[in-house]
Amino acid sequence: MNPEFGKMLNAFKKKAVEIGKVVKEDALSGAQMGKHKVKELDLERQKLAKLYEVGKKALAWHKKGELAQADLKELCGQIVLMEKEISKQKSAFTVQKKKLKKLPLK
Repeated sequence: MNPEFGKMLNAFKKKAVEIGKVVKEDALSGAQMGKHKVKELDLERQKLAKLYEVGKKALAWHKKGELAQADLKELCGQIVLMEKEISKQKSAFTVQKKKLKKLPLK
């Protein structure tokens, strides 16, 4: 074997081993980062569920007239208006759907 070729082959092997170590470390780091991201997203989901519960309770108190905080009362009032508009839209959709069913098909 040519001595120059042997040196290049050894240098190539050494570089390949180094790259392999980096790839392995990156894979392990990536897996650990993935675990952290999954946990973070799970905690965010849990937090949103709790915020949803807080909102439901605040809205129920608002509808009963038992909510004292002005900023929460304003937000709840906006939600009540939205609920009314949603109800109107649902009704309008139902009416249109019934009209559509009554049309004769040719």
